[in-house]
Amino acid sequence: MTVYSARLSTVSEIEPLAAYVNALDDASLPEAQFQWTTHHTALVRTTVPAGDLVSVQFRCTPAGMQWQAAGLCRSGQDALGLILLKPETAGPIEISLYYDGGAEMRWLRLLSAISVLGYFSCS
Repeated sequence: MTVYSARLSTVSEIEPLAAYVNALDDASLPEAQFQWTTHHTALVRTTVPAGDLVSVQFRCTPAGMQWQAAGLCRSGQDALGLILLKPETAGPIEISLYYDGGAEMRWLRLLSAISVLGYFSCS
């Protein structure tokens, strides 16, 4: 395992991280539950005060490999590159997340099918 050292040197690099850590440490904010429901879907349950956002500690991935929030919720990424959800309603909510795997997943499925066909054609 290799450990890399990164120094945050400018205020613009430190501010998003400080705001994120402060929000994690804020005991007045409601807890959120995260549960995997399948290999590519998850469920977030929480109570959201009006105007608040929900941050999911997973990195937003390149185009074609986005997490999608189902229901009354918009998704994007925050300044740290993590998934950021903006519910359109306040109060108790359930947010379903779906990860489609993007182009990489589709190519791997195709490669897997070709491998299986190759195996049976040589048998």
